[in-house]
Amino acid sequence: MKKHFIFLALLLFLQTSCDRVFMISGHITDDYGRPLENAEIRTSENVTIYSDSLGYFELNLFGPGSKSDKLETLVSKEGYKTTYFDLSNEKDIHNLSLKIKASEEKLVVTYSESLVRWFYCINLTVINLLALLTICFVLYKKVEYKWIWLLLILTLNITLQINYINGHWSVDIGGLPFYIKYYAFYPFTIKIVCPIAITLFWMNYFIQKKRRKY
Repeated sequence: MKKHFIFLALLLFLQTSCDRVFMISGHITDDYGRPLENAEIRTSENVTIYSDSLGYFELNLFGPGSKSDKLETLVSKEGYKTTYFDLSNEKDIHNLSLKIKASEEKLVVTYSESLVRWFYCINLTVINLLALLTICFVLYKKVEYKWIWLLLILTLNITLQINYINGHWSVDIGGLPFYIKYYAFYPFTIKIVCPIAITLFWMNYFIQKKRRKY
């Protein structure tokens, strides 16, 4: 039992130890390179700051720590087109140059922002509880191929990511089944989690249980 407890503790530690403190900074300008004062910069964890009189901004964040995680920013200012920036592939996030165009058009999103919060709540409660229940069940019950199932549960997970601003989507394969706070760093992304191994495990369990009755 002690070994099982240590296993779960290490699992949760791995899930939360990938975050780091980092800083982003940059310059907001228009099409002509003129600095924009008081432009609103909304980024990870829904933190919002504003550019200074020279268009510069600086922000310390506590967020995703791997290169596969997204760093997203939404820049807006009255009289200009609200613009989304995916900064994930930027080599230098300390000297960003973000340009927005003069426009009276309002931002028209592909999906409702409320879907982001809705799926976040599902992942935080339903998926977390299901994953925890399944792992505890596999550890403490007599389950055939116990360690194979545990390995699959910890690795065989698919997450569909949909950007609610521009509708772009991608698929992430793999990763731990726990979603403690990661989704707070994706205010512009709907995450639909599909725990494949967990689903397969319970299907197999109930099928085998039904067969044993007969």
